Amino acid sequence: MKKNKNFVVLFLLSIYVFMLLISCRNSGSSQTPGLTEDQQLYVVSIKDLVKSVSVSGNLNYSNVEKLSFPSAGKITSLAADDSNPFNVKSGELIASLDEESIAILEQALIQAEIDLNTANQKLIDFQNIESQKTINEAKLDVTAALKNLQESEKILSELNSDNPPKIQSFKNILSNKQVLVKGKESEIETSKSYVIKMEAALDTSKTTYESSLLVLDAKNKTLNDANLAYENVLQKWFGASIPNDSKYINMSPENIYQDLGIDLSYLYDRTKRRLQIESFKDLANTSSEGTVNSWIETPYELVALTWLAWHPGLIVGVCEPAQLITIGGFCVSREIEDAWILKQNANGDMNKQLSVVNSTESEITTYQSNLLKSQTDLENSKKALDILMSDEIIAENELSYALVRINDDIEAQDLTVKVNQGKFNSAESDLTFVISKLELDENLIEAKIKKALVSFDQAKENLKNSKIYAPFNGVLTMSVFNEGSSVIAGQIIAQVSSFDEIQFEGNVSESDVLLIKESMLSEIEIDADRNLTVLGEVSHVSPKSFTSQGLITFPIEIPINMPSDIELKEGMSAVAEVVLYKEQDRILVPLDSVNTVGDINKINVYANETIEERIVELGGNDDFWVAVLSGVEVGEKIVIESALTGTEEFEIDWED
Repeated sequence: MKKNKNFVVLFLLSIYVFMLLISCRNSGSSQTPGLTEDQQLYVVSIKDLVKSVSVSGNLNYSNVEKLSFPSAGKITSLAADDSNPFNVKSGELIASLDEESIAILEQALIQAEIDLNTANQKLIDFQNIESQKTINEAKLDVTAALKNLQESEKILSELNSDNPPKIQSFKNILSNKQVLVKGKESEIETSKSYVIKMEAALDTSKTTYESSLLVLDAKNKTLNDANLAYENVLQKWFGASIPNDSKYINMSPENIYQDLGIDLSYLYDRTKRRLQIESFKDLANTSSEGTVNSWIETPYELVALTWLAWHPGLIVGVCEPAQLITIGGFCVSREIEDAWILKQNANGDMNKQLSVVNSTESEITTYQSNLLKSQTDLENSKKALDILMSDEIIAENELSYALVRINDDIEAQDLTVKVNQGKFNSAESDLTFVISKLELDENLIEAKIKKALVSFDQAKENLKNSKIYAPFNGVLTMSVFNEGSSVIAGQIIAQVSSFDEIQFEGNVSESDVLLIKESMLSEIEIDADRNLTVLGEVSHVSPKSFTSQGLITFPIEIPINMPSDIELKEGMSAVAEVVLYKEQDRILVPLDSVNTVGDINKINVYANETIEERIVELGGNDDFWVAVLSGVEVGEKIVIESALTGTEEFEIDWED
């Protein structure tokens, strides 16, 4: 249909162009500068580009339901109207069977329920009878016999294996005993080595202890000598009164100076104390002891002045570490400090050696304890070895006895298996007989129940559907029988169609069918009202074709989006425009205005009374109009090869 419309448009345009050509020739020349008589202008604008396929068809109801009674009877009431078809509402009574037919259905339902209950009760009675107890007992007998058989077969299989578990058990016991014996023997050897090691370590510790005691005595003597030397040097420079106070013997020189308030640099300075020294000499020469003692303020002053007064050599109270003292001279601080350092070193050596002695003594105690324990462990291990060796002999005897008896055990177990096999076969036969008989009886009863249940459900459905109601709001499009008519089960008596669900049905030519896909948007124009257009989407394109008078077509269905203010009728003629694709807001020009050479597209653009050939990029087309993606802009004028009818620019009827 769309192609026919396009053809009409092209035909009318051709006539129009032809008339323009005649008119231009009659006028003699173009009224637009730069154009020939066969050219005119078109102003470029933006429009929508739509390509579609036209399909003719009719409107039909898409939701249709045929109504019938599931049972035979006589119709007592039937919906009727002077007009046929007429509208019905969902749940509205369409038809009903008469009272006699309904009474027959009710009686059939009661009888079907009685038959069903009777059959169910028979099954319950059957399942609770004594025979059910018998089958359970038979199953228990089979289970017990099977268990005995499997256990005896397992034992026989184990006895016949290359390594019977019973023999392997004795072998494992013997192997474990042998491993324990070897382990205990190894443990004894280890214990012996440990005892020897402890004895050697103890002897070494004793020797070390004795040596350390000798060293300790030597260190102690050295310490006593250092203490005496420190005491002597203090007496030498501070007098015999110092040792009388034992606290000074263990005090460092700095602490002694601080405690006594001594300044060695002054105390033994001949220059600073020159006058005191002279006075001391004068007093000393008088041989008056009382006079000297009263003159000296502290005891060590007497010692210091004595050294300064009568020692001929150099005496320095405090000297630098690198300062050299001449032979016969003294540095008091250095001599005291050296004696103190010797005393401290001797004391440190004494403490270290004492620690060595204590450590060695502790080692001796530890080694003695370890030696005693290791000797005890060795004796215990020897006793345990004797027990394990006895267990090993017992295990060897048990293994030998089991190997001798294995054949007797196999024969006895083989007989046990045969006996258990016979008991199991007998129990299975008894169970099979009981099950077969009971299953047959139960199947017969269950078959009767199924038959009664089907009859009951059918009777209930027949009674329920003795009245037929409208399944939805719609139109009664068919009513076959009248009141009082007899009908058989399943016979169609009426048909209801939903007026809310209407679809367009048409036929597509084979040249267009491959272009149309499901869900494509369609615009449907109703023939009864050319101004009325409804929308829909393609729901089905038939894979099967139909041939009529040599023309091959394919049925198509398009459900309509029903407008609320319009009532559509079944059978209305309509034309559906199936949109293949749509491009909105595109720059469109007539397809004939494009000159194509190879892959290059060109358009003649009119500007400043001249024609410019411009390369353009094209998009889609609908066989008349083509979209321009680049090359020209909206409002520009292009040249179209067509006769001019005047100075007006090229105009096209977009509605066509």
